[in-house]
Amino acid sequence: STSIIIFGLPLTFRDADLTNLIPPTDSTLSPTSASIIMDKQSGVSKGFGFMNYDSEETAKSALNFLQCECELTKSSREITCKFSITQRAHSPTPNYLLRL
Repeated sequence: STSIIIFGLPLTFRDADLTNLIPPTDSTLSPTSASIIMDKQSGVSKGFGFMNYDSEETAKSALNFLQCECELTKSSREITCKFSITQRAHSPTPNYLLRL
């Protein structure tokens, strides 16, 4: 897969914050697109988002970075990163993804 889904993000996160999880000094891991999934009614983040890459190899390297070296995943907040079979959220978002 060339798409990574990231759960447990702060509700204040926006698309640029998601992109900034990858340090600008490592442009090889920069995603081709990144999006935070927002609640359509409230405009508040649902706490997860997608990062998309051109190649599976780059996506694997980015996933490894996000799981092992990313400052956010080292914090006390529980962040989960894995490959996604889709590049955007399902509509409506299944409850198990929202951790309700």
